[in-house]
Amino acid sequence: MELSATAFVPKPIRIVAIGAGISGIQFLKDATTRLPNISITVYDKNSQEGGTWAENRYPGCACDIPSHAYQYSWNPNPRWSRLYAEAAEILEYLKSPVTNFNLRRYIQFSTTCTGANWDENNSEWNVTLQRNETPNDEISVKCDVFIIAIGRLNNWKLPAIEGLDTFQGRVIHTANWPQGLDHHGKDIAVIGNVASSTQCLPGLHKDARSIGNFVRGPTWLVPHVHMIKKIGDPQALKALVPIDYKAGCRRFTPADKYIEALNTSNVELISTQIKQVEGNAIITTDDQRRTYDIIVCGTGFEPYAPRFPIKGRGTANLSDLWTMNGGYESYLAATVAGFPNSFVFNPPICPVNGSAYPGIERTSDYVIRVIDRLQKDRLRSVCVKQSAPRRFQPLGSITHARDGLGRTLLIMV
Repeated sequence: MELSATAFVPKPIRIVAIGAGISGIQFLKDATTRLPNISITVYDKNSQEGGTWAENRYPGCACDIPSHAYQYSWNPNPRWSRLYAEAAEILEYLKSPVTNFNLRRYIQFSTTCTGANWDENNSEWNVTLQRNETPNDEISVKCDVFIIAIGRLNNWKLPAIEGLDTFQGRVIHTANWPQGLDHHGKDIAVIGNVASSTQCLPGLHKDARSIGNFVRGPTWLVPHVHMIKKIGDPQALKALVPIDYKAGCRRFTPADKYIEALNTSNVELISTQIKQVEGNAIITTDDQRRTYDIIVCGTGFEPYAPRFPIKGRGTANLSDLWTMNGGYESYLAATVAGFPNSFVFNPPICPVNGSAYPGIERTSDYVIRVIDRLQKDRLRSVCVKQSAPRRFQPLGSITHARDGLGRTLLIMV
């Protein structure tokens, strides 16, 4: 005889998550160990887990957070080989919990999400996907809960420089590094002076004929004492040392090898802004013309723009909301108004300084507890109110933080 549905019997929940990086692995481990009566599938566009650490392979690619802080609290690694672990070692670390907790059986690799739409009548998400090998064949799956765990560091962007697309040499973004690139004896332009470019440049300059490092503005490099003691050129020091903001307002960039490379004879630091690219040359606003074989862009990512259309209740479209005009809203850095039964890792108004892991763990715990209520209370859907993100939003502003936190001691890990 079939039992009647009661609040004591958690209802079955179908979960689809996009992304098998740090966030996706954390959520998958939590969901499979803490939630009963679920079916869950994680889809990832790459051929393996690891997210950004499976993708980035530029010379010197490494973490910019000390290794002992850049790990799951439940999966400590006491054997990191370096203070700032390199990409290959981090990738192996991320593979370990997937293997140890037998999580790979829930992941479908080489599958790209192309869209997600909320069906109000049936209280479910319709998710469309494509297999990388057969991109013309679209797959459609339905789920009760949709998890966005695609991360912030995979949608790389090239700088908006006039003529860059007509450069006669080779243009490379650090996040799309070609295997087997021969840079020996080449003249190379490196654009940028944050994490990827400061890591990449030291790995290139020893074999390059020359490197021109184009920097848009200063940034805090650590150990910061090296900035004062080891940069011999006063103009370079002026271009690199921030005076408009204090240390900690932006992420610190570990850069001892970068600072050493700046003092070598074949590296030129250029703080004059780029005007355009013409032929095989970069022209700066002072009309200086420098020719190169390769342009390397360490110019970061589009961190919040969705990689595929995500349409929620009514006319809600995440691509419209996460713009300057849309307000970049989220609530508790986990949910977005207008998107029922959907949760997102690392949205706007999420922690960005320090290690990514603690915030991801807290977000996952929150999402698991909400899904638990969804099951036990046998709810059709749950959605944050429209007013909640706007009350939460000021917490992300500098003024509110300064006034509200007062003398609170904040510790970055």
